[in-house]
Amino acid sequence: MNLATSIAAWFALSTPPARIAPALVATSSEVQTADMRRRMTDAWGVEPLNFYGTTEALILAAGRPGQAGMDILEDLVVVEVVDQRDRPVPPGVPGHKVLVTSLVSRVQPLLRYELTDSVTLAGGPNPLGLPYARIAAVDGRSDDVVTLPAAGCRRARSTRSGCGRRSPSCSRSASTRSSTSRPGWW
Repeated sequence: MNLATSIAAWFALSTPPARIAPALVATSSEVQTADMRRRMTDAWGVEPLNFYGTTEALILAAGRPGQAGMDILEDLVVVEVVDQRDRPVPPGVPGHKVLVTSLVSRVQPLLRYELTDSVTLAGGPNPLGLPYARIAAVDGRSDDVVTLPAAGCRRARSTRSGCGRRSPSCSRSASTRSSTSRPGWW
């Protein structure tokens, strides 16, 4: 079963577990939070895989069973995680955007095509011994971030998906929901 992440999380909550028993659950199109992953695993007894894909370059990275993060499909695309000035960021540091070069698109070549995704690369060797670099996290769109003052803090960042990043000096962060959020889904 392959669904958008929010639809899969909603489906996991609203469907009695006995009604379906998928052998594989894969999500894409949205940030897959730990809570969403837990709900899908609890509902169907299968850990969902996560795919990082775009309309322009299809699948950039793919998760594997039992593995944190995703392998970048470097035989299909070149993925550069960069800051606001297009400088590479080191593993473990969230980038401001991603530059993608497709190695397989003959009709519409993409050369350093800019995506406004905030992505964090994983450091160290691939734990499965594969020759691919890895993505530790896809945090959402960097241009969909709202910066708000938070109680007892200078500032807190929150994305439309509700997965805010805490300011280092904060014990609690502010959170917002967009007008497209549907109450009760998670």
